[in-house]
Amino acid sequence: MNGHDTLTIMQGDQIPIGIRLEDDAGESIPDTDVAEVVITLGNKSRKMTDEVLPVTYDAEEELWIFMVTQEDTFALDMGVHALEARVEFGDGNTDGAHVAAVYVLPSGNKEVLNQ
Repeated sequence: MNGHDTLTIMQGDQIPIGIRLEDDAGESIPDTDVAEVVITLGNKSRKMTDEVLPVTYDAEEELWIFMVTQEDTFALDMGVHALEARVEFGDGNTDGAHVAAVYVLPSGNKEVLNQ
């Protein structure tokens, strides 16, 4: 899996983060090839099998979608955080990678909106 991207978010953002996971040949890793995907940002991890806000796969865009909530981003300190992915393939092999550097900007307002 390869990852050399950067992303900037602000504390309090609630957004889906699309991640393209690739094999060593640069080919996209689809959901049909995996048993589980775990994506981690800071101390928040989500898996395909989670009942609440699971990691999902968008086959049309070939992206794994990791939703971060306002609470998730407020919990991140300002600065740089690693976005990481671990994939358990159908054959039992597991591979992990640093996917991106996420720059978190501070928010003066710490109110969770729409709650």
